[in-house]
Amino acid sequence: MLKKIELLKYKGALDFEKIGIILDNAQVELDTFSSDTLVKKRIYSILVEALENIYKHGHLPKENEEYYPEGILSQYEDNFILEISNAILNEKVEEFTNIIDYVNSLSDEEINKNYYKKLKEKRIIEEDNTGVGIMQIAKKTKGKLLYNFKTINDKFSYFTLKVII
Repeated sequence: MLKKIELLKYKGALDFEKIGIILDNAQVELDTFSSDTLVKKRIYSILVEALENIYKHGHLPKENEEYYPEGILSQYEDNFILEISNAILNEKVEEFTNIIDYVNSLSDEEINKNYYKKLKEKRIIEEDNTGVGIMQIAKKTKGKLLYNFKTINDKFSYFTLKVII
């Protein structure tokens, strides 16, 4: 019977120093568990994007440490699984849902086309980067992006994104 192997786990507030440590640890674990350079690069790229999204878009409800940002990288059979969670404002739940559902509705070719179209339009600025990170993650995964939201209170929800690489 095969079991899921947890390679890396983090829970807590994020800053640039902690992100650097997480990425360094991920590199060590990936070197240990995979010899496929392309797979390692995909996982690392997804992890960078996911951590950047948490840093930029996540909110930290100070009253409850249970909802601090969390990331788990594991291996099951030939797949790597990355689960990233963080608190977001409830007002963003519908927007995130629409973006992920839209990206999930696209073929791989359509994801690439839409991603590069947004880059060419030079719309990747702080105020208008909605969905680009999700498209970048989707470009490197196997299958659809899995996600859910758990309501924390009237202001926050806990968002979890699961990707298979």
